[in-house]
Amino acid sequence: MTPRKPIIALLLITLITGALATSASANSRQEYAKQVEVFRAKLLEQSEADAGKLAADDIALVSTWLKEAQALLGSGDVDRAGYKLKRVEYGIDLIQALVGASKIKDAATQQTLAYEKSLAQIEKLKAETAKLQEQKAQLERDLRAAR
Repeated sequence: MTPRKPIIALLLITLITGALATSASANSRQEYAKQVEVFRAKLLEQSEADAGKLAADDIALVSTWLKEAQALLGSGDVDRAGYKLKRVEYGIDLIQALVGASKIKDAATQQTLAYEKSLAQIEKLKAETAKLQEQKAQLERDLRAAR
């Protein structure tokens, strides 16, 4: 083997490795760009579902992280963008849990109000029943007195 052959072989290996790394980076960039869109849709969905605004601060923070990730992707910093997107993913999971808790709290509040309304109605019906029973008793006394 001549001294040039190992150098050429090393150069070819370096070029192939560089091409594969560039290809992997391009694939990651495309996947991350898709994730950005998916996360944006999820964030909008959770924002609309957060009627009690319990997660409003978290939604704003995760939205900022998402914008930062998109900017990092645009500048070619795929590794840092991936880190930010992982943070966004965890943030969206937290927001979903908060929105779910908010819905449960709202449902519990509605049930409590319905229960209290039912109790009030029961008391009102008891009072009416007592009044009607008293009227019945009076009518029976009047009937007996008339005979």
